[in-house]
Amino acid sequence: MINKEEILKRIGELIEEENLNTKTELSTEELFMQFILPSLEQSKQTLSSLYKFEVKNYGGITGKIKSKILSKIKNIVINVVERESMRQQKFNELVYQTLLLLVDEKMAQKGASSNNSK
Repeated sequence: MINKEEILKRIGELIEEENLNTKTELSTEELFMQFILPSLEQSKQTLSSLYKFEVKNYGGITGKIKSKILSKIKNIVINVVERESMRQQKFNELVYQTLLLLVDEKMAQKGASSNNSK
């Protein structure tokens, strides 16, 4: 059995072999603007794939019964998953809006401080 230190050592060796640079030249603000905000923007659409599934219509009596059962299962799954996902999606949206407001406020403070220093 492999322990965590050995796994971390192997990962470090792999990173060195592949010449992957884990250090970045970007500031925390730049990383935030380039990666965190866009990912939060995308997380607002968590439920869209849930509604895309379409039940295939089958022919014949057994096919119609099969389609009806699959539709019922789909609706049950949507109802169960949707409840929790809506909470998460609302939280994601609130976090995203809060972070945008904080970024705007910080930019405004930078602008005001640069005007005061002139």
